[in-house]
Amino acid sequence: MIRKIGAVTALAIAASFLIAPASIASASSASGTKAGHFVNSTAHSSSPRVQSGRTIRLAVTWKQPRGKVAKPTVTLQRKTAGHSWKTVKSRIVIGKTYRISTKAPAYTVSAKKSTETVLYRFKAIVASGDSRKATKTSHSRAIKVAYANPTHPSAEVAKKGVATWNYDGVNTTLPDSGAQWYYTWGSADSNITVPKGVEYVPMIWGRANVTKSELAAAQSAKGNTLLAFNEPDLAGQSNMTVEQALDEWPKLQATGLRLGSPATAYGAESAGLWLDKFMKGAAQRGYRVDFIALHWYQWDGSVAGSVKGLKTFLTRVHDRYGLPVWLTEFSAISFADGTTKAASVSEQAAFLTASVTMMNKLSFVERYAWFALPPMDDLPTASLYSGTNKATVVGKAFKKLPK
Repeated sequence: MIRKIGAVTALAIAASFLIAPASIASASSASGTKAGHFVNSTAHSSSPRVQSGRTIRLAVTWKQPRGKVAKPTVTLQRKTAGHSWKTVKSRIVIGKTYRISTKAPAYTVSAKKSTETVLYRFKAIVASGDSRKATKTSHSRAIKVAYANPTHPSAEVAKKGVATWNYDGVNTTLPDSGAQWYYTWGSADSNITVPKGVEYVPMIWGRANVTKSELAAAQSAKGNTLLAFNEPDLAGQSNMTVEQALDEWPKLQATGLRLGSPATAYGAESAGLWLDKFMKGAAQRGYRVDFIALHWYQWDGSVAGSVKGLKTFLTRVHDRYGLPVWLTEFSAISFADGTTKAASVSEQAAFLTASVTMMNKLSFVERYAWFALPPMDDLPTASLYSGTNKATVVGKAFKKLPK
């Protein structure tokens, strides 16, 4: 299916899935016609992997700018796995933006594999001039989709995670915790031995970390996800302006990894604040953001009240951006008005259990990570383990949580 849409609408379409980095050409032909370019590409799904045998909708957006030649001919074609090219539109009007959408055919994963990746390509052929002396240029955009075998034991995407850093005892406490995934705020796993069956998720922490070596380290991780820019709205954290983050974003996209938004400290659910400005800027530039990464700290003296506040926050974020959510830092701690107020150990345990029960009922929450695994002198009631590597009351509650 193809339809013409306004340029603003087209640029506002946010990518929501695994998209391979593409080479986007915009050279002019010999007769002076601007070739146009793909400005977005999307595979519509609300989870990290599509279940084997299901169909999904793929879409790309093509913008044809005004040029010197009045009526260039643009043929947009698509090709899905095992199928030949099919023309879906010709003689596109200059100065207009078009969205090309198609259903990907059902793909069945081999019974012996947990996942398989399929590449779908869209191609635009631009011709200008008369039929005898036409100059043609070709441009393509690829969408990479990971399919999961639901009958394979490793196909399930586990929610249960933890934030940690390298410390004495981590190689004992991490596997003991039952966490299914973890991160360390770094692009590499900080010499932590990754437990069997557990996923390490890399992060590009800030602007100074957007280097070839750190991006390569992130790509070498065994997973397919990259976290980005830790609390850029705080001077004491990655401290980036929205424009700085947007300028660096194409380098993160180029890894080909599924990409989470920057995780702000405040106001992710609100219009006009850092994350909202970033997401609007990303849409305007045609950038890809696959899910929203969030931090949440609150303690109002009540387990029920804090759980309700968290649910409201998660729901508002999802309503605003329409993307899956990862809660990558949370615990029952308040930092309001410059004062730290934390729940007791028993209250932290009760909050952890109740909040995870709540999140497991929200289909858009893909993963969560408790803050934090190690013993913390400044926030001792939230620690999952003590200085002797024994599970605290909170740690014991964490171990009992489902995957």
